[in-house]
Amino acid sequence: MRSATPSKAAASVEPPSARSTGWLVVAGAAAVVGVVVAVAVTRGGRRSPPAPAPDLAAAPAPVEIRDPSADVAPPAPSAPARPDPRPVVDQLERALAGQRLYAKTSIRGDQVELRSSFCDDAALVTIVASFGAALAAEGVGSVRCVELHGAEVFVRAL
Repeated sequence: MRSATPSKAAASVEPPSARSTGWLVVAGAAAVVGVVVAVAVTRGGRRSPPAPAPDLAAAPAPVEIRDPSADVAPPAPSAPARPDPRPVVDQLERALAGQRLYAKTSIRGDQVELRSSFCDDAALVTIVASFGAALAAEGVGSVRCVELHGAEVFVRAL
């Protein structure tokens, strides 16, 4: 059986001294102060400037009541709206794609430009000619076909 006497190992642990406890308190306080300063510095830059205080001494401007019907000017004659050729040009592009004569279309003023590697193809010229009247009705003056590398192949006036 064992004896109930305390061992020497248990008796060798010393209680913490007042000096070491004081350093722990100072280090903890310094950490808390550091966190508070860091938060104050990072939030300090986000403040918006205070709004200027309204001048209560200034009198409000007098309000003038006018008859709105007296200011109505007669409507100016508007210029006739220019027709939009984009729907017809889109149909032309789809018709060319249906025949595998792919072309990128763009409108520049009163001219439609086709960018295609098939500008020399007779079927492309025929399709463009079939859309001539519809394009002219929409205000298009000519169709220009340009190769992909930039060489102009033809310009057809409508």
